[in-house]
Amino acid sequence: AKYDWVLTAVESMVQSNRWASEIMNGLGASSATDVSGFGLAGHLIEMIASTNKGKSERVAVKLQVERVPVLEGAMECISKGDLSSLDLSNRKAFGDEISFSLHDESAEKEGMVSLLYDPQTAGGLLASVSEERVGECLSALREKGYSNACVIGSVISSEGCCIELSWESDAH
Repeated sequence: AKYDWVLTAVESMVQSNRWASEIMNGLGASSATDVSGFGLAGHLIEMIASTNKGKSERVAVKLQVERVPVLEGAMECISKGDLSSLDLSNRKAFGDEISFSLHDESAEKEGMVSLLYDPQTAGGLLASVSEERVGECLSALREKGYSNACVIGSVISSEGCCIELSWESDAH
C-alpha cells in the first residue's frame, strides 16, 4: 500500500466516534453500531435482524453501494487480490442475506461487494436515522468533522433478504 493510503486510513481510524454517537443519539437514531470485524454487510444484517425480531412485517435495507465511503487505495488493493483473511468467512456467514440485483458483473462492482464484507479495525458508525432528521444529522456530523458522513441506503419492506444492493447505474 502506498504511504498516502496508509496515512489516510490511520487518520480515519483515530477519529473518535464519541461526537457522532452523541449526535445520532440526540437525534433519535433507532439503532446504531460500530463497523468492525463483520464488515459493513455483517453489521447491517445484525441491525436488520434485531429490528425484525418478533415482528410479522419485516424490513430490509436498499443499499446504494456507490454511496459507501471508500478509502483511497482500497479498490486498487482489491483489484490486485489483496483481500482480508476474513473476506471468505464473512461472505459465508452473511452472503445468503444479500440480494444481488446486478445488470452486469463488472470488476468494479465486485470490488465494492468485497468492501462490504471487509472487516474494519475502526470503521466508523452505522446508524438508522429517520428521514425527517437525516439533513440535520448530516449537518451536525459534518460540523464536528465527520466529513465522510453520508446516507448509504434506506429501509424498505421485505419478505426476503436483509440487504438489497443497488447501483445508480442499474436504474438506467
